[in-house]
Amino acid sequence: MAREKRRCFYTGRKITTQNCYLDHVIPQVGFGNNSYKNIVAPCYDANSMKNDKPADEFIRLL
Repeated sequence: MAREKRRCFYTGRKITTQNCYLDHVIPQVGFGNNSYKNIVAPCYDANSMKNDKPADEFIRLL
């Protein structure tokens, strides 16, 4: 959350510990790893909408 400055990585909305989730930029089903470079902090809504899409594909949909 600190790296994202308490803002959702995808939408820019303010996040708290109650509505923050961890998400893989490259999904594990797409062979993404658990490196800090591949994990971001999105809000619940964005994380739910992204599902298993790669981040670049999801951002284009927004």
